Amino acid sequence: LSAREDYDWAPPAHEHQGRAQLDGINYVLAAEESMRTGAITSNQVQIVRQVSAPQEPHLEDAGINVISHGTNGMNNQLAFRFNAWPFNDKAVREAVIHGVNREQIIHVLFSESYPLATSTMAKNARGYKDQSAAYDFDPELSKQLLDDAGWEPGADGIRVKDGKRLSITAKLAMPQPRSREVITMIQEQLRGIGIELHLNSGDQATQDSDSKDPNKIQLDHTMVGRADYNVIKSHYSVDNRDSFINQDEDGNVLDQHLEDLLSDVVATADDEGRAEATAAVQDYVTEQAYALPLFEEPVVYAVQPYLKGFAPEAIGRPSFYGVWIDHKEVK
Repeated sequence: LSAREDYDWAPPAHEHQGRAQLDGINYVLAAEESMRTGAITSNQVQIVRQVSAPQEPHLEDAGINVISHGTNGMNNQLAFRFNAWPFNDKAVREAVIHGVNREQIIHVLFSESYPLATSTMAKNARGYKDQSAAYDFDPELSKQLLDDAGWEPGADGIRVKDGKRLSITAKLAMPQPRSREVITMIQEQLRGIGIELHLNSGDQATQDSDSKDPNKIQLDHTMVGRADYNVIKSHYSVDNRDSFINQDEDGNVLDQHLEDLLSDVVATADDEGRAEATAAVQDYVTEQAYALPLFEEPVVYAVQPYLKGFAPEAIGRPSFYGVWIDHKEVK
C-alpha cells in the first residue's frame, strides 16, 4: 500500500493530521507463528499481528514491544444450548459455570493480555455491566446442584440420571486463541464434578456445520468483537449468530423474552436507553445461566521499538495512519 499524498481528512480527535507519515506498507502473510516470530526478532518486519500468549515473554526478552487491545464486544465465552439435553436443566448449566476454574485457565494458558471476564461483554464495550459475582469457581456448589437435581456419580465418576450419562460436546473455535487447550482444561475440571466433556473433532467447515445442531454441540466456544451496542444482539439473536440456538427445528423462538430484550437494544433510540437495554440482556443471561464468560479476548501485536505511534483501533485492528519510524533507533 502507498500513502495518498493529498489525504487530509483524519478524524479531528486524531493527534496526527494530513498525509500518513509512512510512505507505504508491505503486508506479508505468514500462517505459522514461528515464521512471524522469527521475522520480527530478526528485524525483517516491523510489526506482527496475532501473537500467542506463550510467545509474549520471549519477544519481550528479545527487546520487542508487545501491545494488546481488547476487541470491545462480546467476551470469549461458552454459550449453552439451553434447549438441548442436558442443558435444558438449569442446574446443569449452573454446575458447569461454578465447576470451571477460569483463573487457572488464564494462568496456565494465557497472559496479562487476557483479563478475566466479569460479564459476557468486555469492560470497554458499550453497555457493559459487571456480573462477576455470578461466576465464582465453586466445585462443591456444582456437586450439590447436581446432587439436588438427581445426578448420581457412576462407577467411573461420571454422573448418571435415568440411565443417561451426563455427557456434553463442545465446539472447537479455531479462530479463538488456544481453543483446543481451553476446552481440554475445562474437560479435566468438569470431570472433577462428574461431567463428561467431549471436544468436537473436524475442520472449520465441520465445526460450523455441527454447531448449528444442538444435538451435536451443546457448548459453543464463541465471541464477537465490535464497538457497538448491537454486538450483543449480533451474538445471541435468532436473526443473527444465534449462539444459544434459541429456536426449534421449525424456527419457533424458544425464549421469547430473551429475543424481546435483544430487540430493545436496537429499537431504543437514545444512548442511555440502549445502555440500559444492553445491561438488561446481560442480567437475564446471567440469571438464566445461559453463558460462562472466560476472558476478554485481545488482539496482540509484536512491535519493533523504533516503530512509533502505533495503537490499535476500537476493536483491536491495526491503525497505521499515525505510525512513523525513528531511524535513529533502527539497528
